[in-house]
Amino acid sequence: MTKHRTLFLLLLLPAALGPARPGRAEGPAAITVRMEGCKVSGPVRVTSDTSLLRVLFVGPPREELVKRGTVEVDGQKYTLYLPKAKSYSIKNTKPSDSGMENTSTVVYVDQKGDGRPTGEEGWFSNLPLRLGDRMFDVTEVAADGSRVVLRPSKAPLRGVVVGRQCPDFSFKTADGKEVSRDGLAGKAFLLDVWSIT
Repeated sequence: MTKHRTLFLLLLLPAALGPARPGRAEGPAAITVRMEGCKVSGPVRVTSDTSLLRVLFVGPPREELVKRGTVEVDGQKYTLYLPKAKSYSIKNTKPSDSGMENTSTVVYVDQKGDGRPTGEEGWFSNLPLRLGDRMFDVTEVAADGSRVVLRPSKAPLRGVVVGRQCPDFSFKTADGKEVSRDGLAGKAFLLDVWSIT
């Protein structure tokens, strides 16, 4: 009887010490994307700091993309780009996450693989970004832009990407009917989302 009691105690001991053990990963595995130098003319980017006179006389500013790295998700390769910056950060220092105010680094994801990222392919690093039909949290952008670290996110699918799954949506019409992505499955539809702010 003593032998069995000792064996049972040894089996319970690791659980009593806690879940963190050396060599054991907690949560989904992180993906580190190594970034290297490049020179690509990026999309137009207008922020709250953009001068109206500059836009009128010179045109809207284009981002210069200076870092590039590739990541593979679900068998498809995606190229990430970082804009020219003194340093990179995943923190937004403004009260709003809007495109005009967000100060976190924008990570461009070339979803089409054509080497020309567009404004629609830019994701603020303090918010989840989309790779194919999966969302990822940006847990780090190295201050020198040498790496971007991603971790699978629990955030719902968002962002429209041509040729990829439509994010889930639902709403009630003016006459009270429920409309959802699942209810429209197999049917052609045009979803026009807009707001007045």
